Amino acid sequence: MRFWKSALALLCFPMLLAAQTIPARFTPESGLWWNPAEDGRGYAMEIQDNIIAILVYGYDNDAERTSAFFTAAGAMQGNSLFSGPLDGATNGQCLTCVYIGRPVILAGAGGAISVVFDTESRGRLTMGGRTFPIERLNFALGNPTERMQGEWQLVLDFANPANTAPPNESPYFGEILTIDSLDTSLNPDQYKGCRPSNSRRRCAAADYTSHGVAGFYDAAADLQIIVVRDQVNAAGTPFFLAYYVKAGLSQFDGVVAFRTSATGTDACSPVVMAACFPVRGFRSASKRFVQTGTGPSSGDPKSGVAAATRPGVVESMGGIDRIPQGLNAGEVKSRYGIDMQALEPRVQALIRSMQ
Repeated sequence: MRFWKSALALLCFPMLLAAQTIPARFTPESGLWWNPAEDGRGYAMEIQDNIIAILVYGYDNDAERTSAFFTAAGAMQGNSLFSGPLDGATNGQCLTCVYIGRPVILAGAGGAISVVFDTESRGRLTMGGRTFPIERLNFALGNPTERMQGEWQLVLDFANPANTAPPNESPYFGEILTIDSLDTSLNPDQYKGCRPSNSRRRCAAADYTSHGVAGFYDAAADLQIIVVRDQVNAAGTPFFLAYYVKAGLSQFDGVVAFRTSATGTDACSPVVMAACFPVRGFRSASKRFVQTGTGPSSGDPKSGVAAATRPGVVESMGGIDRIPQGLNAGEVKSRYGIDMQALEPRVQALIRSMQ
């Protein structure tokens, strides 16, 4: 801890990058990062508020290629940029020795380092005069389809930017999705699950029927497309929520569109329902937990409401006539780079599979 504090104290320096801002619609993920083309070297990155601490681990340029590490820390610029000196240390603590005291910091011994985060889990790192891609180290979650398994906590933002007094007292709505299985017989592979009847339980049979979840990874768009069966109105018409999100390993960002059917050419067109809103999601339990009931998770189970009688998002908001206008299709595409029209056939197929 004192080593990190010393490194932070040495990093009160002007940013090496030009004073520019790159809008970041995401928070880079803390964890282990690497360049898959250069295994044997890695980067541990921890982000707290707007401060990043980076540990670079590799090998010295000596005859024995002895393992070594360097550190950098300081404030990020625009939530997606960092640049600063890479510090070394000497007279440090050996693994099995009696503690001899804090090491001596060698400020800037490793040269300069900079990192640009392009998404939650991908970026570009410049070090030693080279720039190369880095990504969050995925050593257990599998491919983009497999890694969606688990429990996700979502926050939907129903605020209307054109209306300072939206019809809801609070513009935010919470959602929980449990994804617990894969169907590899389809093309592309699909993951499936439910909106569970309480916040820490696995899917019951009735949950799959009344509030089922189906989704897939669209490689061309690098998006996860998730459809949730929300509710059925008095006339027997089902409502669906379609999520278009760009996912890291433990969080995602994107938009949600309200749907009344599998028809239409654009998920935000008035023909279907003019309602698209920002959404953020966070992994809150592991695949093992949602499949077996044991494994990493948090909190105690809460008593639920019978699946057949539980309200959906639409009903909880007071009915379809209370949904505010939200973002229009042009604003959605501009803000998130999501081509919903190109993905529409896939969304229709998901909805049809759940009807």
